[in-house]
Amino acid sequence: MKKVLATVLALGMTTLVFTACNEDTPATTTTDNQNPAVTTTGGEVTTTTTAAIVETTTEKQALVFFDGDMVDNIDYGYYCKILRGENNEILGFAVHGWKNDSKAADLVIEPEYVVKDKTTGAVATYPVIQVGVGQGVISFQNEIETLTIPTGVVKIGNTAFAQCTNLQSVSLPEGLTTIGRMAFWHCDAITEIVIPSTVTEIGNYAFANCTALKTVTLPARFADQVDNIFSGCSEDLVINYN
Repeated sequence: MKKVLATVLALGMTTLVFTACNEDTPATTTTDNQNPAVTTTGGEVTTTTTAAIVETTTEKQALVFFDGDMVDNIDYGYYCKILRGENNEILGFAVHGWKNDSKAADLVIEPEYVVKDKTTGAVATYPVIQVGVGQGVISFQNEIETLTIPTGVVKIGNTAFAQCTNLQSVSLPEGLTTIGRMAFWHCDAITEIVIPSTVTEIGNYAFANCTALKTVTLPARFADQVDNIFSGCSEDLVINYN
């Protein structure tokens, strides 16, 4: 019992001495003259982070990388995704989605897209070769009335412009090879469409329920697929083969 009491008393004295030493040590504040953002208080170092100066230029600005293959340039009304080859080389860009503040009646996709690497500062320009990446680009948007897709685009993805109910005019380039499933489904205001002779693949219901469609120019290779491609269109639809 006496040993236990002695141990408790010893611990209590040690605590009192430690507290007294801390109270007797005044807090000091010093500033590193070579680095004014570093302050020492009572032996502890505090680092203050200052805001970096951001330069403003009139050049193309493109610095937002959502992931390894997503890029954004504020000078364009759409985001892009990098398309790579078998050896991971960059082949070009695909328009991935439209920016909400860039919606307009007349939409023109540019043939090239400029990006700047935020780490190295290197600027690169690549062709836009695809519109849509497995989902809608501006689907369900009533603002769009005319659409121009540039030469160089070889593929329009699935549901890319589905249910753009006020879309009246579509310009598709020679060199286009693929129109995805339901790409222009329910575009109720289109009256005429010319599908380039270079197109070799058209997905199911690509122009289905385009109820105002009156005239179509279509490669002859799709003659046996018209009931599917133009399902729900007018019975008076006139199809010319090229």
